[in-house]
Amino acid sequence: MFDKRVFFKFLFSALASAAIVSIYSIVDAICVGQYSGSVGSAAIAVCMPIWAIVYAFGSLFGIGGATLMTVSRAKNDDKTANSFFTVAFILTTVTAILIGTFFLVFRRNILVFFGASNEEVLETAMDYSFYIGIALTLFVFVNFLMAFVRNDFDPTLTAIATILSGIFNVVGDVFFVFDFGLNMDAKGAGLATAIGQTMTVIILCLHFFKKKNRLKLAKPIDFINTSVALIKIGISAFILDVSTGILITIFNNRLNYWTNSDATTLGIFGIICNMMTLVQGFSYAVGQASQPLFSDAFGHQDQLAIKKIKKYGLSSAATIGIVFLIILMAAPSALIRLFINVESNPEALDIGNAYIRLFFFAVPLLSLNVFFAYYYQSLKLAFKSFIISFSRGIVLPVAFIFILPLIRFDLIFISVSLSDVLVFLVILINSFIHKNKEIKLEKKTV
Repeated sequence: MFDKRVFFKFLFSALASAAIVSIYSIVDAICVGQYSGSVGSAAIAVCMPIWAIVYAFGSLFGIGGATLMTVSRAKNDDKTANSFFTVAFILTTVTAILIGTFFLVFRRNILVFFGASNEEVLETAMDYSFYIGIALTLFVFVNFLMAFVRNDFDPTLTAIATILSGIFNVVGDVFFVFDFGLNMDAKGAGLATAIGQTMTVIILCLHFFKKKNRLKLAKPIDFINTSVALIKIGISAFILDVSTGILITIFNNRLNYWTNSDATTLGIFGIICNMMTLVQGFSYAVGQASQPLFSDAFGHQDQLAIKKIKKYGLSSAATIGIVFLIILMAAPSALIRLFINVESNPEALDIGNAYIRLFFFAVPLLSLNVFFAYYYQSLKLAFKSFIISFSRGIVLPVAFIFILPLIRFDLIFISVSLSDVLVFLVILINSFIHKNKEIKLEKKTV
C-alpha cells in the first residue's frame, strides 16, 4: 500500500542530493568567475559536458539496472535482481576505465571540441580539469551507486553522501582558489571537485557494510540479454543527462561562430549552464524519487499506488518549475553579479538579463517533461520515455540552435524552452487522445 510519507522521504533526500550535486559546478563557477571574470565562467561551461557524459553512463547502467532489480525483487526473484546489479556493475566499471583513460590522453582536444576556441578560455579549462581528469574514472560510479543505493531503500545515505561531499567542495573551493588560501585559481576548484566526488563514492560504498544491504554480486544470467534489457530501460535517463553535454557543446561552438569567441557572451552562457544544471537536477530529483516507488508498485501490480505516486510527482515537478521560473525571471541581474565580477565586466549586465530570461521562460514545462520521461521509464514503457528524452533533449533544441539565430541572434537562447513547449503539447495531446486506451493498457500491464 502506498504511503505518501515514503514518497516525501525519497523526494526530500533526492532534492537534497540534487542541490548539493549542483553546488559542485555552481560554486566552482562562482569562485573561478569572481577570480578570473567572464573567462573563468566560460571555462567552467566548456568543462560541463564532461559531467554530463560521466553522469549519463552512470544513469544508463544505474537506473536501468536498478529499475529492473526492484521489479524483480517485488516478484520475489532475488536471483534475477542480483544478476541485474552484477551486470550493471561490470558495464559501469569497463565504461569508467575507458572514459577516464580517453580523457587523460586527449584532454586538450576534447576541451577544444567542447567549445574552448578562445585560447584564454582553453588554458583556464585545462587548469580546472587537471585534477578532475585524474579522478574521472570514479565519477562514473556516482550516479550508478546513487541509483542502486536508493533502490535498495537507503535514500538517507545518498543524501548524506552528497551533503558531506558538497560541504567539502564549497569549503575547498574557497580555500584552494583564492589568495587567502592556496591561491590555485581554476586548478584549485577542480581539485576540490575531484576530492568531493571521490568522497561521495566512498560514503555510498558504506551501504555494502550495512545489515539491510541486499545488493549482492552474483553470476550473471545471460549477460548479453541482461545488458540489453537494462540499457533499454536506462537509455532515456542516459539521454536526459548526455543531452545536456551535447547542447552545451553545440551552444558553445555556435556562440563562438556568431560572436567571434566573445568571452562575455560565453561567460553569460556559463551562468545559464549552471542554472540549467540546478533546474534539471531538481527536476530529475522528482523522477528519481518516484522511480523506485513506481517500479515497486509495478512489480506488485498496484494500480492505485501508481496513480497516487504520479499525482504527487506531477504536483512536485510543477511546483519546482514555477519556483525556478519566478526566481529566474525576477532576479537575473543578481545571478550575473554572483557569478561574474561585473566591475571588470560591466557589459555582462547589459546582455545577460535578456539572455537568461529568454532561455528559461518555459522552466515549469521542463520539469514536467522530465517527470513524464521517468514515469514511463519506471513502468517499462521505454519507447515513450525515449521519445520524450530524445525529442526535448537533442532533436528539437539542436535544430533550433542552428535555425533560430538565422532569424535573429538572440533567439538562439529560446531553443531549449521552445523545445519543451512543443514536447509538452505533444504529451498533452497524446494523453487526451489515448486516455482510455492508456488506462486499459496500464491495467493490463500492471
